[in-house]
Amino acid sequence: MARSVLGVPLEGEVTATGEILLPPGENISQATGALELTCKGCRIPASQLSARGHPVWASMTLPDIDLGQVRARITLGNGNLALESLTAEKGDITLKVSGSVRLRHPIEASVVSARIRVRLGKALLEKSVALKIFYATYANKQQDDGSYLFTIQGPLRRMSGMIRKETAPPDPPDPSEDPFPPRRPKPLPADWATRLVSKVGDGHWTIQRELLDNLLGDPSKLARSARIVPTVRDGKPIGFKLYAIRPGSIYAVLGLRNGDTITAVNGMSIASPDRALRVYSKLRGAKKLTFALIRRGKGLIHTYEIIE
Repeated sequence: MARSVLGVPLEGEVTATGEILLPPGENISQATGALELTCKGCRIPASQLSARGHPVWASMTLPDIDLGQVRARITLGNGNLALESLTAEKGDITLKVSGSVRLRHPIEASVVSARIRVRLGKALLEKSVALKIFYATYANKQQDDGSYLFTIQGPLRRMSGMIRKETAPPDPPDPSEDPFPPRRPKPLPADWATRLVSKVGDGHWTIQRELLDNLLGDPSKLARSARIVPTVRDGKPIGFKLYAIRPGSIYAVLGLRNGDTITAVNGMSIASPDRALRVYSKLRGAKKLTFALIRRGKGLIHTYEIIE
């Protein structure tokens, strides 16, 4: 299913116990039974997504992700597949999935409703800024235990476009099962907006190096300050649009507005996560930032001088 939805390859040794009964004609919606699945040495090898209908994520490259041992239990009956549990824990990743599939014939017409709770360790996130961008695009604010919540809803054939923000609070974490401690970002000083940023003219600001280093060291601060959405024009990704900018946030202080689309930084395109990754790797130590924007159909340039 992972391959058919997002083009994500999975590798590992899978064993199954249980029984699935299909009626004559193999109509999956009438299947009954239960299965327990175990994947030993399960991993997602470094690969490029092929999300159908999503040119932005189709260009995103995943790092090698070791899932360790993955366990799942499913039951089928009354036209429903219940995913009672799917868990994976391996050092840098904790994954818990539950949900159901309302089965239809053919299988691609089935309707999925699932809740995903995932927590990635710092070492894994450092391998891929694309994963950080994905968090910033789709996740609600990071939970106290470091996890992120997602729901996936919709027909299986279109699931690649059905990732939505989860608003329900997470289950209380079990400290005894915590594979890595929550990341505690360094807080910005209370007066950062006036002490670290100054507007010196139309489209021109100065930023203290302290603020830039702080933000580059913890991109979750940016994720909590606005909703960042990949933007596509004429079937091609062009950048990232900002919505729900919080008053007094870093975006607001830097002169950005709801609906602005950032297309390039320092003359380098950020049309896709991989391109954004290359740009991100070059920002630390920069003496000036220039943002190319589209605002209400018009192009703008914002310039930010970095003060040591």
